Amino acid sequence: ASIDITDRKEAEEKIKDARELLETTFQNVPSAIYNFDKTGKILYLNEIGANQIGYATIEEVLAEKDVSQLRKRAYETFTVWNEQGEPMPVDQNSTALTFKTGKSSEVVSQLINKKTGASLWLLSRASPLYDDNGQLIKVLTTSTDITLQKTSEQTLRQSEEQFRTFANSIQNLAWIANADGWMYWYNQQWYDYTGTTLEEMQGWGWEKVHHPDHIKKLVEFVKEAWKKDEAFEQTFPLRRHDGEYRWFITRAYPVKDANGNIERWIGTNTDIHEQKITEQKKDEFISVASHEMKTPLTTAKGYIQLLLLSLSEENQTALYAKRVNQAVEKLNDLATELLDASKIQNGQLDYNITTFDLNEMVDETIENIQHSTTNHSIQKTGNCSQQITGDRGRLQQVLINFLTNAIKYSPKADK
Repeated sequence: ASIDITDRKEAEEKIKDARELLETTFQNVPSAIYNFDKTGKILYLNEIGANQIGYATIEEVLAEKDVSQLRKRAYETFTVWNEQGEPMPVDQNSTALTFKTGKSSEVVSQLINKKTGASLWLLSRASPLYDDNGQLIKVLTTSTDITLQKTSEQTLRQSEEQFRTFANSIQNLAWIANADGWMYWYNQQWYDYTGTTLEEMQGWGWEKVHHPDHIKKLVEFVKEAWKKDEAFEQTFPLRRHDGEYRWFITRAYPVKDANGNIERWIGTNTDIHEQKITEQKKDEFISVASHEMKTPLTTAKGYIQLLLLSLSEENQTALYAKRVNQAVEKLNDLATELLDASKIQNGQLDYNITTFDLNEMVDETIENIQHSTTNHSIQKTGNCSQQITGDRGRLQQVLINFLTNAIKYSPKADK
């Protein structure tokens, strides 16, 4: 009798095709694939899996009859790590855990290939396979080589540790912020100086240690500075842990990615308190000295004017008095310039803004300076056709400086 087995043969062909497709897929995936039975015996693995554990071919592994030798080999070559980076027994690998719990598991392990001596980091994921009665019979495990990722992580971790060591060894206070200015790291010097913790300082918590007279202006400045992609600096007082405020200069630098986008900001705070106090004392001295000089100069100038009124033009003494008057005026100008310099440094320079004739001011300035020089002739060309708005006295000082410098540094010229 003959039995038609066409359907069965077609089914067998389909199964064969499916197995071949599955085998091709398993051999071409970038991960090792294992199939274990309950005894821990390898029922199947692809070529990548064989190579990972130090066998040249799949056949060498499958030909290994003594499962204990494979287990011994695993104990000798694998180190399993938990999520905290602590070593665990090798029987805590993903496959063993899945057989033990009946649930999928994931484990990071390190393998030393006995054949090549190479060290590999593997991410293993195990999934349970059950029979029709719900009994766990097999475990399918994949092991993906993450050596490059782990090496990069280790390199980055080492780099960060080196940076932290360096940052904690410098005298400056240092910090790191996100691209939007959110502070998330400070060096130990910051905490030692301010007496604070990261929980207090992260984000915009640093505002707490800034002087109330300066914080508003500073916050407005940095909010705009974060939007730009250029380094900046600011000077302000910071509160020490004992409540004293000291002056610091802060410098911030942007760190950019390959596309030029800011990833973070790195900043330092340098103590300039003594320098700042010295500058303030110098400015105070200049201010006081300038004011004190003005009083006797004004008195001397008044008496000289009276002397000139009492003398005729032909009197030789009048000539001497005029020269003394010129010297007093120059000394008065010097005192004014010192006072102005002090005001400029403190942002307190006052301006007397008026509308005036520039030609008249220039002619007057030239005439005054021409009287004090006999070796040079000051010549003016051109004419300003409109009125000028500004501080006539300040602009005249600028012109005086130009002309006196021209005379001073042109000893061989006469014009």
